[in-house]
Amino acid sequence: MASTNSNSGFYYHKTMIDQAPLAMAMLDKSLCYLAVSKKWINDYNLHGQDLIGRSHYAIFPEIPNEWKKKHQDCLKGNIDICNEWPFNRLDGSVQWILWDVRPWYEASGAIGGLIMYTDDITDKKNNELAKLRTENILEKASDMARMGTWELNIKNDSYILSDMAREIFELCSADKINYERFNSFYEEGANRNLKIEVIKDCLEKGISFDLEFQIKTNKGNTRWIREIAYSKFEEGNCSGAFGIVQDITDRKNNEQNISKINQQLLVVNKELKSLLNAGPVIVSTDKKGYIKHFNKGAERLLGYSKEEMIGIETHNIYTLKEERDAFQDDLIQKFNLDADAIDVESLLAEKNYTDSRIWSYVKKDGSTVPVYVTLEAIRDDQNQSIGLVAVAIDISERIEIENELLRKNNLLLRAEEINKMGHWHWDPKTDSGQWSKTMYALFEMDDASLKISKEVYFHMVHPDDRERAVESLSKALKQKRFYSDYYRILTGSEKVKFICVLGDIILDSEGEIDYLMGTCQDVTEQKLLENKFRGLLESAPDAMVIIDNDKNIQLINTEAKKLFGYTSNELVNSSINKLIPHQWNANYQPYLSHEELNKKDHSNSKKVFEIYGRHKDEQKIPIQLSLSPLITQEEYLISLAMRDITKQNEARNKIIEANTNLEVLTQKLTSQNIQLADFAQITSHNLRSPICNLNSLLEIYKQADNDEDKTMLFEKFEQVIGHLNSNLDILVDALKIKRAAKLITKNIRFEDVLSKTNVLLAGKILESKAQIKADFSEVQSIDYNLQYLESIFLNLIDNSITYRSPKRSPQIYIKSIITTDNTIKLTFTDNGLGINMDRHSSKLFGFGKTFHRNPNAKGIGLFMTKTQIESMGGSITATSIVDEGTTLSINF
Repeated sequence: MASTNSNSGFYYHKTMIDQAPLAMAMLDKSLCYLAVSKKWINDYNLHGQDLIGRSHYAIFPEIPNEWKKKHQDCLKGNIDICNEWPFNRLDGSVQWILWDVRPWYEASGAIGGLIMYTDDITDKKNNELAKLRTENILEKASDMARMGTWELNIKNDSYILSDMAREIFELCSADKINYERFNSFYEEGANRNLKIEVIKDCLEKGISFDLEFQIKTNKGNTRWIREIAYSKFEEGNCSGAFGIVQDITDRKNNEQNISKINQQLLVVNKELKSLLNAGPVIVSTDKKGYIKHFNKGAERLLGYSKEEMIGIETHNIYTLKEERDAFQDDLIQKFNLDADAIDVESLLAEKNYTDSRIWSYVKKDGSTVPVYVTLEAIRDDQNQSIGLVAVAIDISERIEIENELLRKNNLLLRAEEINKMGHWHWDPKTDSGQWSKTMYALFEMDDASLKISKEVYFHMVHPDDRERAVESLSKALKQKRFYSDYYRILTGSEKVKFICVLGDIILDSEGEIDYLMGTCQDVTEQKLLENKFRGLLESAPDAMVIIDNDKNIQLINTEAKKLFGYTSNELVNSSINKLIPHQWNANYQPYLSHEELNKKDHSNSKKVFEIYGRHKDEQKIPIQLSLSPLITQEEYLISLAMRDITKQNEARNKIIEANTNLEVLTQKLTSQNIQLADFAQITSHNLRSPICNLNSLLEIYKQADNDEDKTMLFEKFEQVIGHLNSNLDILVDALKIKRAAKLITKNIRFEDVLSKTNVLLAGKILESKAQIKADFSEVQSIDYNLQYLESIFLNLIDNSITYRSPKRSPQIYIKSIITTDNTIKLTFTDNGLGINMDRHSSKLFGFGKTFHRNPNAKGIGLFMTKTQIESMGGSITATSIVDEGTTLSINF
């Protein structure tokens, strides 16, 4: 139970309530009863119940949350007065009450709990309601709570509806209603089927009905109606029916709402029971110390069942003797008693004293658990002690948290000492601050003699940095955002230190500044090292940029400013992509992290790349970049050394260009030498035989004796010379093809070339009955030399006809193709004699090479075709099977 410290105010209130003729109750801050009047017991039928010490909400579990919130407001000083309110009781009854709830105060001025005054006005309210109902019935008898009449005439199949009935069904006065249409207003399904059945019984059997239906009005709105119907007879025969219809939609909705509320109340009731069962440990004893009450919380905590504990003396069960002795010693000292032993129950009742302290409860398994116990005497109506009640809460988790917080606080203090860091707190409204011990040590000040204020703090800032520090604080207060800063201070011994100040601004619920808090760290050594590092950075001959692991620029030197055209302020804290755009330099990006730079599989941690940088004026700069890791005490950094290699690239490009030109020239010379060697070989091979033949004929001619032999020899001379002249012409043409520097090309349709070839070879095609088919759908034309392409088609088609098989008519198929590497390919396939590729593949396209005994074969066509194709940068290959055919493939 909550503490009710002894004071005259409490006794005064209690005495007044005990003797009050009104329904009054006095509760402590936990809303447990301290006193109640007899009328309170009578009004709420609480006879025979022991209320003192019990929770108000346990007695009245049906109290709604709205009232509970008002009770909490009263505990804060509010007064709640209500002239009438229906109190829905658990038994389903409604009790109308009025109330006045206000706080009562202890002698110290603190709120001790609540005083409640109520009055049962149920009879008065019921009389008022009954009177009001009677008046309403009299006033609205004509409408009868939205009630109308109807009449059905069977003879003319028509309904007569009153105005209210038409309003219920949302019909205008002009609407004419018959039997079928009236039934259509009833919801389809069970509603309509029931209506049709009962009206039929009413008309045929004279059975009246009083039922509720759901309808869909003429305007499509859903409503509930109550309908009463009677039969109407004339001369013994049923002539129709009449009845009453009432709109009960609101009542039906209320019934549904009440059903929902009841469900919610059931849920709340279950939750309240769960909360009570899950509550703290509550144990009460009688005057002799024997346990009278042992709740579920006690069962769960201590491991005993209620049956095991009721009637047992608590002192010997779950409390420790040394703690009981210490408790008695404390009471003796508090109340200046002389006795060595006291009656605790009587003393607590007499002094109206509630004791709260930490105890150790012994569980059934022998282990102990720390609990926070509130111990108070239970008194009878004569204020005599009749026992004790103890409310205990398991605080083992809290103690663990406190110990953990203490341990962490010690670790934090130790960490602050190690890192030369202190923490601070400042309230700008009162200009008062608090420092940690390490903060005083950092400033070398005596924490006992120094009262922290804004003036005191800024007095210790170095004069050269003071103005900047003051401006930084003013900016933070104005923008409600703290900015970290570095500046110098003068310690108590006049020593100069560099400090790093970090902080945060805490706002109140209205968004105004409540206080500032943060840390100060001595970074003097780091600043000295940084200054040395900056000196080394400035002395570097290359542009140096230092970035953090987030790829943001932290430092640059003068050479970097010159190289990129930026100032330090424009670059610091900007992304490195501002100088080295990632879209230009994807290859080096993965190395902008310590993880990648420090991989073991790399030969060393320094990486060199050639990249492009971006000048402030957007100009590209070719750069040689060196990456290396840089580890400091605070963080991992990466050093980028950059050198402009524009001139080196220009010189290198000139060398590469010269080498390229030399390689091209070498290739040309090599090609020409090969061509000359081939020509020399062909010439020597193809001219040697005719020349030898001429020499032989000349020797014979010298030895001839008559003119007839000489004339015959002259004819031989003419034949040999003609053959020799023909070979020379062919070789000269081939040489011209190989040496041609540039041939005129244009776009040529394959179909056009094939048409011309068919005309030139018309005689051969007719004679041989050759069939020539072509598919140029994939590629229809090509940029090529016209004479060469016509020669290629003529030679290859002529060859296919010339070397046809005697077994079948020649069939030639030509197809254009786009290859996977996007080049044009042309294939010529025939069904001729074929060639033995194992024997003749190496000399297939040689000069004067023939592979069949054809008297017209000269071995010139394929040689010229290959020469023409290669002069245009292409190639020709062949595949063939003897007596099946040959395919020649031209890759342009």
